[in-house]
Amino acid sequence: ILVLLFLIASATSQVVAQNEIRMGGPEEKVRPQWVKDLELAQEYYSKGEYEKALTYLEKLQKSQRLNGAVYELSLNCYLATEDYRSAEKLVEDFIKNIRGNNGRYYADLIYVLLEQEKQSKADKVVEDIIDNVNDNPGLAYSYADAFQKKGFPKIALEIYETAERRIPAAS
Repeated sequence: ILVLLFLIASATSQVVAQNEIRMGGPEEKVRPQWVKDLELAQEYYSKGEYEKALTYLEKLQKSQRLNGAVYELSLNCYLATEDYRSAEKLVEDFIKNIRGNNGRYYADLIYVLLEQEKQSKADKVVEDIIDNVNDNPGLAYSYADAFQKKGFPKIALEIYETAERRIPAAS
């Protein structure tokens, strides 16, 4: 009986080992392709190989996998390669597709526009934000904080002043 149990245990461990080899090891889980693509993009980005990273990131953008991580990595790659047109399109598309008003993306847009010396377009975006804050002063913090963090303190101050004029007690 001991010999029989030993043979069964031995055969079972061989089958498990063969399956682990075939499937990539015991810790390897089946991951969706988009996760693998994002990991590869992150790897290339960390090595400074921005064009290679963009190959995977643009694939993810086209497949509707434009989440925060893909957005951030794509934007950083476009900026690193000075592809400001693609950066502008990315930010504008992201703004169109997000719910709510997230000031961070508008701050990114202003940055990209100014890098391209599109001052009048940047001014128009700021004007629209000011109008939006004037209509809804509760958005002031989100916008102003994002512009402050991005290095635009004058725009942040203008946003806060707009909200304060609308609701003086908010200061």
